[in-house]
Amino acid sequence: MATSPDAVRAELAVITSAATTEIAAEIAAVPVERQVAAALEAVSLLVPSYYDAAGSLAVDWYDELRAEADPASVFTPSIIGDPATDWIDREIAAFQKTLDADLLDLQAQNEKSINEMVALAAKEVARGYRDTVVGNTRTDVDAIGWSRIARPGACKFCVMLAGKGSVYNSRSTAIFAAHKTCHCAARPEFKGGEHGPEANALQYVASSRRAKTDAAQAARNKRLRAYLNKNYPEARG
Repeated sequence: MATSPDAVRAELAVITSAATTEIAAEIAAVPVERQVAAALEAVSLLVPSYYDAAGSLAVDWYDELRAEADPASVFTPSIIGDPATDWIDREIAAFQKTLDADLLDLQAQNEKSINEMVALAAKEVARGYRDTVVGNTRTDVDAIGWSRIARPGACKFCVMLAGKGSVYNSRSTAIFAAHKTCHCAARPEFKGGEHGPEANALQYVASSRRAKTDAAQAARNKRLRAYLNKNYPEARG
């Protein structure tokens, strides 16, 4: 029997936690004025290997689930995508501009910036797992798509995207939308296996890339928030 989703989520959490712990260790003895720069250097050095570790976890689980589904074709999954850290540099630069230097001393500013950086690094590491599952389903002829598995106590957004085992097919607009502290997992779904219904239009919209304009994105967010509050009143967020 294949490894359970809860066990896989737990393994992914171990990998992301190990990455953030090592990043923190790299700056422990660094002078305060160098901490943010040192953290960025650590992110660029450490994230790629943990990204690959998360991707390897996805490959192993993909193989397990595929073998259990007993498909007609032969397919060898591989790690999909490349880790990127340049976007983290840009996000941190933008984040630092929001800090009030008049109210925060340098140490406090550094702590906020590094906490933000660590969360972004964890998100990038987890992308190694999610992109690997999603990417392989798009080239595997016996895969019908992927579903989202939300952890217990997940927020409204994640619960909605995971709704009743909804399956996202190979449409290029469907990505694994995730926030910084997201612990959801992607699960490959195969022909002949038991799975939920195809995702509905709103789920596809919510899991697509950012709209082309700020106004369009704001309208999308407003519509989505109203839907979440109405349909998932008990979930947090």
